[in-house]
Amino acid sequence: MAADYSHVIFDLDGTILNTLEDLAAAGNHTCEMHGWPTFAVDEYRYKVGNGMLKLVERFMPAEYAGDGRMFEQTLAEFRAYYGEHKEDHTAPYAGTTEMLDRLHAAGVQLAVLTNKDHVSAAPLIEKYFGSERFALVQGRVDAFPPQARSARHTACDGGARRRSVDHALRGRFQCRYPDRSQRRP
Repeated sequence: MAADYSHVIFDLDGTILNTLEDLAAAGNHTCEMHGWPTFAVDEYRYKVGNGMLKLVERFMPAEYAGDGRMFEQTLAEFRAYYGEHKEDHTAPYAGTTEMLDRLHAAGVQLAVLTNKDHVSAAPLIEKYFGSERFALVQGRVDAFPPQARSARHTACDGGARRRSVDHALRGRFQCRYPDRSQRRP
């Protein structure tokens, strides 16, 4: 197999690992602790994306918007529960391991860049994919806060905040999914 690319950078959640059920369980557990409404796992598809902080913001009731103290408490509770249960249902998507092995065999350097906390991301990669498949695994760390997005990128992906593989690989912007705005209300 001749590789079209020398390097491929993958996102983690929802790309190579199906983590939705564990994220939903942690969110609902946190909501239950406060007597807040919970959500079906499928509803979390519209809450995930943009990292754990945005997920917590999205499942908290609207009356707590702007309440920094409640947000920090809820985030800490979510992180604690998720930290203990992040592998209850998480698994690679079917065919992912084989695809990664084919790319690796073709000489492609593989990496993971995710907005999941690094302390959660690195052990998940190690468990499900081993220590040799990826040249680099980098999750979110407090020392490097998320960067603001360009208006051009936001307009292309409809605010879904997901980048195509082409963005990372080719170093130029390509709007491959103009209807992405329909994914999230």
